[in-house]
Order: sequence, then C-alpha cells, then structure tokens
Amino acid sequence: MRSIHCIYTLSITLILVISTFNTSLNGQNFIIKNYDVELRLTQSGDFDIHEKMDVEFLKKSRGIQRHVPKKIKHNGKVKKLALSSVNVNGDNFTIKDQSGNRIIRIGDKNTFIKGPKSYDFSYRLSNGLLFEENHVEFLYNVITEWDVPIEKVTYKVILHDTLSLAFNDFKVITGRNDEDKRYASIEKDGQVLFGESLKPLEPNENITVAIKLPIGFLDTPAIPVQSNPVYMQDKLWAIPLAALGAFIAFFMRSRKDENDNDVSDRYFPPIGFSPAEVGTYYDGIVHTEDIVSLIPYWAQQGYISITNNNMEGKENDIYFRKIKDLSKSAPEYQKIVFSGLFEEGTMVMLSELKNEIYRSHYKAEKEIKENLKRKELYDQEYYENFKTGKLIFLFFILFAVAVMIFILTPYVITGLVTIFAGLVSFIFHFVPAKKSSKGIAIKNHLIGLRNFLKDIDADKTEELLLDHPNYFEDLFPYAVAFALEKSWLKKINSLDLSAPSWYGYEGANAARTASMTSFGTEFSIPTIKSVFTSAPTSPGGSSGGGFSGGSAGGGVGGGGGSW
Repeated sequence: MRSIHCIYTLSITLILVISTFNTSLNGQNFIIKNYDVELRLTQSGDFDIHEKMDVEFLKKSRGIQRHVPKKIKHNGKVKKLALSSVNVNGDNFTIKDQSGNRIIRIGDKNTFIKGPKSYDFSYRLSNGLLFEENHVEFLYNVITEWDVPIEKVTYKVILHDTLSLAFNDFKVITGRNDEDKRYASIEKDGQVLFGESLKPLEPNENITVAIKLPIGFLDTPAIPVQSNPVYMQDKLWAIPLAALGAFIAFFMRSRKDENDNDVSDRYFPPIGFSPAEVGTYYDGIVHTEDIVSLIPYWAQQGYISITNNNMEGKENDIYFRKIKDLSKSAPEYQKIVFSGLFEEGTMVMLSELKNEIYRSHYKAEKEIKENLKRKELYDQEYYENFKTGKLIFLFFILFAVAVMIFILTPYVITGLVTIFAGLVSFIFHFVPAKKSSKGIAIKNHLIGLRNFLKDIDADKTEELLLDHPNYFEDLFPYAVAFALEKSWLKKINSLDLSAPSWYGYEGANAARTASMTSFGTEFSIPTIKSVFTSAPTSPGGSSGGGFSGGSAGGGVGGGGGSW
C-alpha cells in the first residue's frame, strides 16, 4: 500500500515539476499601442529581427517577456530553432528556458512600471525556414499569442538581393489560430515586403506572413547542432523509471504464495456456488455461458420448466415457463436475469428474448463479481491495492503527465517512460486478483471438477448415478458454465440416460418423452447464447473530410506578456 501511495505522490510531484515549465502569464496588465517588426532574411536562412513596442501599463508591472519557441512541428517532424544575438536597448534583460520557449525577459525585478513605456530589442532566429519538395517556405508570425489588445501593427520583411518574387509568392494571413482572414495589408517594393494591421487586434489574434522561396535558395537545409545526445539532455527519466521499478517489485511481492497444486478429481461443485459463480471464478471472466447456465440450474431447482414445440419442418423454439418466483435470499444477479427472462409474463419463447434479454445479461455481470468478492475468495489487501480502480486512475494521471512532458518540454525519454509506466498500471488492474487461502481451495476444487467432466470416467459416473439418481441434472448446469456440455453429453450418452425431467414438449408432442439425443440437439446452448447477447443495431453515420492549407498562427514566432 505504501508503494502505491509513493507512486501517486511521485505522479503529482511530476505534474508540479512540469507545470513549473509552463508558468502562465495570465492576467495581462497592459495594452500595446504600437508594435513595429522588421525582419531581415539572410542568405544563410537566418531571421534577423528588430522589434519596437509602445505599451501602456494599466497596473504596476516589471516589464515584458518575449517568447521565442525552441522548436516547431512541420510535416510530422520536430524542427529545432536557435536564438542568438539578443540585444535590448536601454533596459536590463535576462534569457531563460520555460515551457518549450526561450524567454527574453525585459525589465528589473526590483523596479515596477505603470503608464507608457517603449521597448526596442533585436535577436537572431536560425533554422526557421520550412523545406517542401518543390520550394522553401518562409512562414513567420509577426504577431501571435499576445493575450492583450494591440492597437496598431506595422511590419517589414527585407529580402536579400538574390531573391526575386512573383506577386503570388507571398501573402499575409490574420485571425485566431487556424483562421484565414485578411485584416492586414501586404505590399512589395523592390526587395522589401511591408504592411500594417487594418484594424486593432484582439487578444490572441495573429498576423502571419507567408513567402514561397525557390528551392535553390539555400544549398542545404540548416541542421540544428545537438551538443549532447537526447538521453544526456533528458534529466528526469529516472524519476518515472524508479517509480515503475518500485511498483513492479511491490506488485510481484503482493502475488507471492498464491499457488497451491493440491488438485484432485472432484465430482460435485463446492457448496453454495451456483454454476454462474463457478464459471466466473474459474477464469475470472463472466462469459455468456455462465449466465445461460442459470436456466438449467433454475429448472433443476423447480423454478422454471423448459419445453420445445418440436414442429417438423419448422425451426424449433424453446419455451420457458415460470413455476414460482426465486426465493428472497437469491443473489441479486439471479434476480436480475430471472426478472429479465419473465419481464413480459410467466411464459416466454426464446425467440421473443432476442434484442431484449441482453440488458439483464450485462447488468448481472458486475453483480456476479461482487457476489464472489463477498465470499472472501480474494486477498483483501491485494484487492484494495490493485482492483478498486486506483490503477486505472493512475494510468490517466500518468498519461496526462506524459502529454504535458511532450508538449511543454524536450524530455522525450521521460515522456515515453511515463506512458509505459501508465500502461503497466493499466494492465496490472486486469490481472486476476490474488486469491485468499479459501479462494485457492475453491479454485483447486473447480479445477478437479472440470477435469472430471472433461475426461469423464464412465465407471465412476455410473457409480455416481446409482448413488445420486439426479446426478446428471445436478451437474449439467456446471458443464454448461465450463463450456463442456457438448462433449459431456456425448460421452455420457452411452449410459442410456433420459433427458432431464424439467425438459419436455409443447402441443401435440406434449405426451412424448425427450431422449438424451433429442435433448442435446434441441436444447442448444450456442443458440441461447446468441439470443442472450443479441442487441439492436445502432444507426450509423459518416463524417466528412476536409482540406489543409495556410492559416493564421501556423508559422515561426512566439508571443509574450508582462511579468
């Protein structure tokens, strides 16, 4: 239990660690009055950027922060950007890493500003061009991710002398992310593209300039230099790995001393266990035959009778007739299925249950498992640790943490290990629960019973039938639960038995007695199973397609805020 709590603690700690990488600059306290951007595209593909801003601080703030992304995604691949040559005129500044960005923080932590203030700064951004098959694409966000109003924007993109652009080789896009509007102008004068906003920008609106450059603009794409391998840059992967190792070790210790090989043939089911409980506990899964086994079980106990119309040339149909209600002490799952069986009256045909009985079938599944749990067949401490939904919750927590890692940090290995740890916790939830000493004894009893029904000993069975005349009727529901009814009927047929007393015929054939051969053919468990699982088909639909294209906010460049 302590290890589970440690893993929860580590998960929450990891969330807090990652969230520090994404310190949000919510609650902006200023307005940008004028924003001027000048970008010079060098022949080597670098962006030399010069920005000037006139802002009005409405509340006391230390200054502004300019976000420059460390990487972008293009054609499914991550492209790393490099920031250099940062210069700020007239103000102190620092550079820090945060939330996948390089942050240029302008101002002094001990000095607060209110009212008008101008900023003038420049920097170089490398590896920002996007390489397509037939051209090189310049896609730059002049304005993006500023969550404050901007009253006026002017911009200028200066190309070097070797470039020649046609009119349809450039455009400006505005709007929120993924929009494609034209609320900004763009003009060309020689090697200079320039323009301005045509209306004030609301928070989080973008202005993106797109230019199509010739494929030979650069000799080769710029390749980011990695000073260290990925595993050297990623310093957090040991945290989820250590937690995973501790969790697996704790899980393995919790499952010790479960096996007991004391198995011998058993001829009767354990006392107090219905065939549905026997089939479920044997393999830990509620199969349809486990539910269906209740029908002959109730018939043998006198709650229902089963007949067949046995009409020649037509498809036979099975009739279920209620003789009396289940006792008040019957388990809830039996009441659910019994009520579903006779919902429309005291007599029902199997064909009438199609697309109806499935509701009771699936409601009963959970109740069967709950009923087994109350029988103290499972190790209580193990059940509390691994089977109460904690591991499912842990899976979603770790998955969310991994997504945050991938989005907000470069720590890929940490993210992968975190996802793997979540998958392990998810899988361990579905491992059958560890059995108690009582549960081990019952499981060995069931193994012995199934082995006997599967590999029938004719002499022993004949002996049992002499001592217990109803042995076949009593054991048939359990053979159904073990999915052995066909082979068991085939092997026991040589003993010249009659069909169960609770099975007969309707109509003109009512006086006729069913043989074991006809019973095995007419009382078809596969047919009953198909009815019990049949459900109405839900109406379907289709979704439309779409197209891709340039949109506002889809280029290189980040936003900013106050601090």
